Amino acid sequence: MTEEMPCSSRYVDRLTALWALNEAGLGGILNILKTPFSGLIVGGFAIMLIAMIAFFAEKKWLAIGKALILVLIIKAAVSPFSPLAAYFAVAFQALAGAIFFSIIQNFRLSAFLFGITALLQTSCQKILVLTILYGKSLWESIDLFFIHILQWFGITSFNSNFSASCWLIITYIFIHAISGAAFGWLAGKLPQSVLEMIQKPVAECKKDFHKIWLSGESQDPKRPLRKRRLPRFLLTLAIISTILAFLAPAVYNQNTVWYIILRIVCVFLLWYCVLSPFLMKKLQHYLKNQRGCYAKEVDSMLYLLPDLKRYAKVLWQKTSEQKAWLRFWQFLVFMVVFALTFEQEEKKL
Repeated sequence: MTEEMPCSSRYVDRLTALWALNEAGLGGILNILKTPFSGLIVGGFAIMLIAMIAFFAEKKWLAIGKALILVLIIKAAVSPFSPLAAYFAVAFQALAGAIFFSIIQNFRLSAFLFGITALLQTSCQKILVLTILYGKSLWESIDLFFIHILQWFGITSFNSNFSASCWLIITYIFIHAISGAAFGWLAGKLPQSVLEMIQKPVAECKKDFHKIWLSGESQDPKRPLRKRRLPRFLLTLAIISTILAFLAPAVYNQNTVWYIILRIVCVFLLWYCVLSPFLMKKLQHYLKNQRGCYAKEVDSMLYLLPDLKRYAKVLWQKTSEQKAWLRFWQFLVFMVVFALTFEQEEKKL
């Protein structure tokens, strides 16, 4: 691999920087540009980048492990208010990628299985968090609301054992599994497309990049550093309590509804005010110590992030006329090739 790809170490570093951008800033860019399914796009992009790191790395397990630490350090520095669950999701993706690409020699097969596993974990983690926070009352309120809608349309003959929330969960997981399979399949094809583009004549490749680079605005999109979780939590709590109190008053009396509200509030306060801050403090302390060990790599990647972020914003706007999957693929290939070949002196051209 060293003879075929003499820049493999540099490529891994650049891909790690791009992965850090994906976790720390790309989601915000896509949200500001009003992109639907930005969560799936960010998750799919992470799958692609981990696969690319594994493709270029000689020791895949060590390379992905080191990349994970660097990504978490940069994520903590750039997005200090990211929830603990986000760090866990990133760590799981890296662990799954390291396992699949180290054990399975066939790159495309390992990428395919990795894609499915990564997004399945994402969907299951979100469902688990919702269940822990809101309890079974969340799913019961969905079932009651669905029954009320059917009755409102005059439909009374339906299976009493039918659970709308169960089908909602199954559909949600199925969408993520199918998306993971698609992203995994694309991840298996990505290295060939990237290498073919890198091998294009240098002048032609630079012309493509500069055309996009110079057409963009120099300012980055601005967004608040912290998501407002409390209003969203209160809105969800109000919806659940209203559905339970008004659609099933015989089952959920006033005392029961108040008990459910009190339980949800207590769990919310325990997690967001006690457990999560404590665990985040421990994690940030660990990452701070690790940053001292990787100071050179972290500084280099932080220096690259503004250029990568600007190019990502402009490139996503320039590909707006493409169809959904073609747009994602073109954006992905151009971003990876740009990250691997870009020299910062080129900004002055």
